[in-house]
Amino acid sequence: MSVNQRVEGITSQLPMFYCMMRPHISLVPSVVTSNTGSSQLTYGINWSEGDSSVEVVDGLEGKTIEESPFKSGPALASRLCKAAMLHRFRLVAKEAQRQDLVTTSCYRELKMMAKPYQEAKHVLRAYLCQQGFGSWPEKRPDNGNFTA
Repeated sequence: MSVNQRVEGITSQLPMFYCMMRPHISLVPSVVTSNTGSSQLTYGINWSEGDSSVEVVDGLEGKTIEESPFKSGPALASRLCKAAMLHRFRLVAKEAQRQDLVTTSCYRELKMMAKPYQEAKHVLRAYLCQQGFGSWPEKRPDNGNFTA
C-alpha cells in the first residue's frame, strides 16, 4: 500500500496495458483456530473475483492448510506462489500455441522475455529514485531459477 500511494504520477509513463490498481486489502477478525498451541494465528486467506471460496494459507509455512479448497497437489503449495503461477502461465502459453514460452527453462527466463514488464519495472524503479524514495531492492539472480 505504501508504494501504491507513492506512485500516483507514474501511470502515463507505463507501457500499454499497464495501469495502477488500488488493491482492496483489509484486516478481518480471526475465524480459524490454531492447533499449534500458540495464541497467535498464522493463517491468511486470499480470494479472487470468480472464486467460489477462499484459499487458506499457513503464513509460516507458505502452504495451504489441509482443509483449504485450493490445494496444488501433495505439497499443498499456495496458488499464489511463483511456481503455481508459472504452471498456470505455461498452460495459457500452450493454449495460445506459444511454444517459445512453453519451452523456456525457468521462471527468470520468462520474466526477462517479457519486454513490457521489464520496461514497466524500469519506469517504477526510476520514478522511485527520482522522487527520493530510494532504490528498489534487487533479488538475487538465482531466486527465479526454478521450473514448475
